[in-house]
Amino acid sequence: MGESRWAVRRLALGRMLSATGSEVAAIALSFLVFERTGSAVWLAGTLFFTFGVTGFLTPVSGAIADRFDRRWVMVLSDTLSTSCWVALVFLRDPVLLIGLGFVASVVALPFGVAATAAVPNLVERDDLTWANGLMSAAGNLGRLAGPALGGALYALGGAGLAFAVNAVSFALSAALALSIRGIRFSKSDDRDAEPRGDIMEGFRVVWADDLLRRLTLSGWLLMYLAMNIAFVADPPLATSFGVGALGYGLIDTFFGAGALIGALYARRIDEASERRWFTLGLLGVAAGWGVIAATPWFGLVLAASLGAAALDAVGGVAAYGIVQRRTEDRVRARVFAAMHTLGLFANAIGFLLVGPLVEALGPRAVYAAGGVVALVATAVFLVPARAVPAEAGATPAPPERVQEARPGRDPIGREASIRSPVLSGCTVPRSRSEGDVELPVAERWFEGRDVGDGVTLLWEPYVDPYLLTNVWHVRGRDRDLVVDTANGLGRLRPVIEAATARRSLVAVATHAHFDHIGGMYEFDERWVHRDDAREMATVPEPLRLLGPDLSPAFAEDMAHYGFEVPEALVRALPEDGFDVAAFRTRPAEPTRLLEDGDEIDLGDRRFEVLHVPGHTPGSIALWDAVGGLLFTGDTVYAEDVLFGPDETRFRESLRRLRDLPVSLVCAGHNRPFGRHEFVGIIDEELAG
Repeated sequence: MGESRWAVRRLALGRMLSATGSEVAAIALSFLVFERTGSAVWLAGTLFFTFGVTGFLTPVSGAIADRFDRRWVMVLSDTLSTSCWVALVFLRDPVLLIGLGFVASVVALPFGVAATAAVPNLVERDDLTWANGLMSAAGNLGRLAGPALGGALYALGGAGLAFAVNAVSFALSAALALSIRGIRFSKSDDRDAEPRGDIMEGFRVVWADDLLRRLTLSGWLLMYLAMNIAFVADPPLATSFGVGALGYGLIDTFFGAGALIGALYARRIDEASERRWFTLGLLGVAAGWGVIAATPWFGLVLAASLGAAALDAVGGVAAYGIVQRRTEDRVRARVFAAMHTLGLFANAIGFLLVGPLVEALGPRAVYAAGGVVALVATAVFLVPARAVPAEAGATPAPPERVQEARPGRDPIGREASIRSPVLSGCTVPRSRSEGDVELPVAERWFEGRDVGDGVTLLWEPYVDPYLLTNVWHVRGRDRDLVVDTANGLGRLRPVIEAATARRSLVAVATHAHFDHIGGMYEFDERWVHRDDAREMATVPEPLRLLGPDLSPAFAEDMAHYGFEVPEALVRALPEDGFDVAAFRTRPAEPTRLLEDGDEIDLGDRRFEVLHVPGHTPGSIALWDAVGGLLFTGDTVYAEDVLFGPDETRFRESLRRLRDLPVSLVCAGHNRPFGRHEFVGIIDEELAG
């Protein structure tokens, strides 16, 4: 832990130096261009090319930071920046100044996204908010000190001295990044998993994840707009109070000090409170801007600026932690690049609108409008898509156990990764002499997607649709929960562990049918209801994979659900050498026997065990009463025939579940769905 914290401290020092130098150079470059031209148009052009346009190149920098080792991306970015600012020392022509300033801004872009994406690889999960807080504080300190230092250096030695100081700051930042050894900035195994060059992948990841989408719309798109239109109103606001340039400087100074205080405090927050702090950050800006819009006292303007900035900084650190934990390393830089690009787009829109608004309505009205935008951002973040019933289109469908999905279609609407059958296929002998089954080898056995609220859905895309079973991975503060483990063909635990950040794991079976307990043997903690414990420990009816080997009862069960018996129940192999003919479900001795009313505590969320017999004697559901999340196993699922051999107990279980105030139902098969559909399924079953 000490070494990783020391690495972050070096990185933060580099960020402080480069942020200070960048502010110094920005002041000097703007003033030099204005001094040389005497034109506000040239000054606007300087800002446009060094700040406005470059922001839209951020997705490219994200792709670079995901494609290559981030440490070297950062070092090269700083080195190129150093070279640009050394050259700027000797230039005085406005066109050349703006042109090379544009190049300097472009080559500096990869450093920021690379550093942000690398932080989770440098520290333990519990230290992530501390690291983000320190990095944020370092940047804020540089932005607070830089403008005044830039003005002083320009007065002392002209623009050349300021540019030289900036060049030195980038060189020192590069040296600090280069000095961090023995710690990976990028996960090499993840980086090799698939190509990283697609610059639009970050946008797709954000749009596909409900929480990231809400976070981006609220924290980046809307809040960039809310914050920056208010900044444009600051000079006329100071003038309206009669405090002029001094008052304008004080507003900016108090805001910068608040941001620094908030970032330093944010090092103390933990993962479980990140969403709460992000929400408080949004509300803090709304309240602060509202106070500024209404108060007759300039002192209260300064206090509101400081308070709003402090809460916004804490919320920003929390947002970074949420994004870093929810995104894979291979795409993390592109995700941040996408979010920042959308924020800069909002900036551009705001800058176009705010001038006429200030002229027409005055600075207080603009601050009031910013406060309203912050309230809208809060509402956007707090209303998840999962609160909308699935039939209204809130939750995209995972693979479904429907017969029509079987003939060669990809179950999630895109090509899965299978090595060529010609190059790496193998001939699998059938247990009876009726020919051979040709099967390729899958590059990746499990597919998955995030369904929001720290829950990931995993499935096996290459099994027969009859065997498609949902695996649910729930991330917690102290431990992670795995609900059901599919068929046990490919290794599940390494897939889960890649997303756990070394937290402990507990695997819980909703019941002991082979398609739900197949991978239980991989986990150290294996929990099941006591009435299904014997089934899991012995597996009296294990899964077989070749059609001729299936029992008559198994074939009848497939027919009951509308499936034909295939030659093989898989269309690919999980690994080379996998013996399809010999496969049988592995037994798993339970390590804990669950009872109705037991609690599964993940640290920041709790699930109550509900005994719902009927499908099997020991069927259970897991209920998160705070979040409205329900795991039902095979007791209730959508778009298929429910099956409860013990009809009396099954109907009692359905009645018990019906009245739960669920928001999202995660079943053992098919897609998640909302409360309206949940009640409809149960009512239809009870009516029959």
